Amino acid sequence: MIGQIRCFIPANRRGTIQTDAGHCVAFHLPEGYPNLQGGDIVEFDLPPNQAVPVGRLVLRRRWADRLNTDFRPLVNQFYATIQIRY
Repeated sequence: MIGQIRCFIPANRRGTIQTDAGHCVAFHLPEGYPNLQGGDIVEFDLPPNQAVPVGRLVLRRRWADRLNTDFRPLVNQFYATIQIRY
């Protein structure tokens, strides 16, 4: 499955993933995985009949990378249209 991290608490390594279908899945990330950030796109497997912990989780894209690549043209266009006066 593919989803987006809605929240992640590094202290207890728990969070929530929203799937492409719109379902929210609670998860626990074992030690050794990198910390996640809200908005990160992940691919994951759920063990049968179990929502926690996620069986396999792969970080596909950081939210900051998506912001830089997907929205950069819009940001550039915005800055080109505004005038800042000092």
